[in-house]
Amino acid sequence: MHGCNHFSIHTLSGRCHQRLVSFSLVHKIWGMCLSLVIGFGLSITSAQAQEPDTTPAPVVNFAQVPALPSSTQNNIALAISRLAGYSDCAAVTPLNQKQLQSSIGRSILRSLHADAFFGAQIIALTVNETQNCHVWDLQLNLGQRASIASITLPKALLNTQDKPLTQRVERFLTQQHQPFSQVEYQAFLDDIYTLAIAHGYFDIVLGDSRVIVSEDGYTVDIDIDMTLGARYVVGELNINHGSIDTNLIKDLIHFAPSDDYHISLLNTLRQDLQRSAYFEQVSVQPDVPKRDLQLKRVPISITVTEKFKHYVDFGIGVTTDDGPRTSVSWTRPRINDAGHSIHSNALLSAPESHITMRYKIPFEDVNRDYFSVNTGLQYRDRNNEQRFTATVGAQRFFKFGPEDWQHNIFTRIEYNESKSQASARQYSQLLFFGFSSTRIKSDAPLYPTMGQRQTITFETTQDSVLSDFTLYQIHAKAKWLKPIFTRSDSHVVAWLSTLEGGYTHTDTFSDMPLSQRFFAGGDQSVRGFGFESLTPESPIGERGADTFVSSQQEWFSPVATTWAAAVFVDAVYAQQDNFEFTAKSAGIGAHWRSPVGPIRLYIARGSSDFETTWRVHLLMGPLL
Repeated sequence: MHGCNHFSIHTLSGRCHQRLVSFSLVHKIWGMCLSLVIGFGLSITSAQAQEPDTTPAPVVNFAQVPALPSSTQNNIALAISRLAGYSDCAAVTPLNQKQLQSSIGRSILRSLHADAFFGAQIIALTVNETQNCHVWDLQLNLGQRASIASITLPKALLNTQDKPLTQRVERFLTQQHQPFSQVEYQAFLDDIYTLAIAHGYFDIVLGDSRVIVSEDGYTVDIDIDMTLGARYVVGELNINHGSIDTNLIKDLIHFAPSDDYHISLLNTLRQDLQRSAYFEQVSVQPDVPKRDLQLKRVPISITVTEKFKHYVDFGIGVTTDDGPRTSVSWTRPRINDAGHSIHSNALLSAPESHITMRYKIPFEDVNRDYFSVNTGLQYRDRNNEQRFTATVGAQRFFKFGPEDWQHNIFTRIEYNESKSQASARQYSQLLFFGFSSTRIKSDAPLYPTMGQRQTITFETTQDSVLSDFTLYQIHAKAKWLKPIFTRSDSHVVAWLSTLEGGYTHTDTFSDMPLSQRFFAGGDQSVRGFGFESLTPESPIGERGADTFVSSQQEWFSPVATTWAAAVFVDAVYAQQDNFEFTAKSAGIGAHWRSPVGPIRLYIARGSSDFETTWRVHLLMGPLL
């Protein structure tokens, strides 16, 4: 590969047939150094010397190059924006002009080469005297954009059995006979190196990879030299645990020495340790410098810092459903060496207040396999209905089947007292038995780009077992988040779909407590209406549904780094015996990636069988 490293200022043409290399100049800031040595007087002079340069940068006029792509024009403009123009047009000398002309020409050619216009020739580059000395007119013989004639990759990379590496290689090979892009080429090298390290190829060596440009500048041959090396396996697990029982950590480790190394194993363990609520800080890292070069083993270092014995959280906030609200929680993350914990929470707002407490006993996996005892009190005053509920229950969470699913068998005894505007005060005692299954899967906990969440619950009470009446109820809810259009890594149009439904069977609907009836409306249901304000109502004023189906469909697209615009439609169908009810809404919204988490604002227009409303909704919390 022969190259040129000159630029002809006389013909203002240049052609380079070698791989381009970017050089950076390191400037020494003498003024700051001298200010420390000479004293205060010169420090003032030095500070003045460091003031930002206000000299206008050169500007290139592309009017005479109509075929030049806008992306290439942007690259050229960005490159020459780093150059200093003239501070005084009247003081420009022919030598000054020739020097700046040469610098601009080199920047233009480098930008053209980066976009595969290797045969481009600058015909003329002159100052536009009708405007000012900062604007330069460009005449260019652009030539043809070079395409990729061949791609040569090492056999080890072509024959690897690791799917992510194979997929990335196959995607790059589709670039053959397509226009060459320096960005795509460099992205491939970076991605392969990153993927290889993530899959345990710690001995990977990138050799002398080359882009060989043909003599006419219209084609390139890519020759990538790389030594992949052998894949490492997991070695010794070194646990720095402080005073906590190591079994509580080992129960969360779902890989073993001699398993193939993969960064996802470490990421999963890190997330599980954080979810356990035992630890303030968690670090899970491969100890690459201490890897065994002969046996191809890499030790894993696990370091945790335990939380304080008592953990208190206090919060205040506001929602469109509850108005101002205050919450306080107290947690004892670990009571004993077995990992028992206790957590209590209290919430106070105008329409609802509650206090709950949970005692948790872990088994093999503190996050997915445990037993808990729960108790709570709740008072609600919404939509001219008052409810008081006292609950004591027990739950057994366990794993079965696919890893994403968690199951729960539960029982609880519940005392209910309720009063609605149209009926007398009701009292009930119910002993529930039931089970639920939940699946949560996403690519990020706080800001996912895709994922899903599904929950299904079945519960029953029997009048023959400490209950005032018999009831069967099933309730299901599912969410899906999917990208539907991708313009770039930073611009992804996404679709968030929520479906929810429930059915209750009981002999007498009027005996059912309000806490077991279905209601819709609010931030998480049908926007445009108040919380639980949507439901069928019988002629005698009985509110609530025994059957319902609701849907939220939302599409959102980024409009800035931390902002996205959204549109949505919601709907619900509910039924109480023979009385039916429907409502729907539509609106627009905005998502903000705030420092404290996702915040969403919606303006909704709601329409039901009885009214048409406008409502603003404000939500805080993750999409899933």
